Amino acid sequence: MADAQAIVVLGAGYRSGAEEFSGETVHDLALVRLRYAAHLHHRTGLPVMVSGGGPEGRVPEADYMAEVLKEYGVHPILREPNARDTWGNARHSAEQLHADGIERVALVSHAHHMPRATWSFERAGLEIIPAPTGAFVPRDNDWSLEGFRPQASAVWASWLALHEYWGMAWYRWQYGPE
Repeated sequence: MADAQAIVVLGAGYRSGAEEFSGETVHDLALVRLRYAAHLHHRTGLPVMVSGGGPEGRVPEADYMAEVLKEYGVHPILREPNARDTWGNARHSAEQLHADGIERVALVSHAHHMPRATWSFERAGLEIIPAPTGAFVPRDNDWSLEGFRPQASAVWASWLALHEYWGMAWYRWQYGPE
């Protein structure tokens, strides 16, 4: 982390219908990333860039992300409000960071998303220090029949893994092999 010039935290989508937050806020997954980015900021003093756009006519996800980081006492916050996916996060963030002379960043995303995020950011010309969070680690490593009981969290983790495998295959087909 010592060699990083900034921290980049990737968005994870909106949460609509959040009346307690005037209708919209960041997705629960984003909160995990933002909390970790704030932790790293307080440890290092590095500026934090939030990256996330949104559909035309909506407030960019980066604005909601910046609100959360302000609640965590983070300053300064750079915003990249144009990205619609991980490839866009990388492309738009790199353009802005390069203009500020920043070449090496700590990249905050979920552990399951980190391979695709790192691949994308390196292809955009940045040096990456992976800073994964939210890894799915079993609470208990002991084997028992209880471990084979269906659980909603396992379905969710499987969906996320499949999403990343398909996402990486799509990126390699769309943007070229490594």
